[in-house]
Amino acid sequence: MHLSPLRNVFNLDGYILDRVEESENDILLHCHLRKKSMTFDGQTSRSVNQSRLRKIAHAMLDHKKVFIVITQRRFYFSKHRRILWEPLPQVKRKQQSTSTFKKTL
Repeated sequence: MHLSPLRNVFNLDGYILDRVEESENDILLHCHLRKKSMTFDGQTSRSVNQSRLRKIAHAMLDHKKVFIVITQRRFYFSKHRRILWEPLPQVKRKQQSTSTFKKTL
């Protein structure tokens, strides 16, 4: 099955869908972001300091929870001596679900 119709069905604006896994209780959408760098206060960084795998609740479909599985990166800015996590589309800071998930409940 082609992944681009699924991208529209699940409203994955800003994400690139790699693959879909389905189990009895949930559906996992494995995604990644197109950007390779991050900008903060005039400085652009490509230096990834750390990365983590996140599982974010996204929607409900046929009594199954739909999750986005994505690797979030942490960039280092040497000029400002700051380390910042990259922002994810539809997810606010310290939030465990997307804004789409809150609309479906």
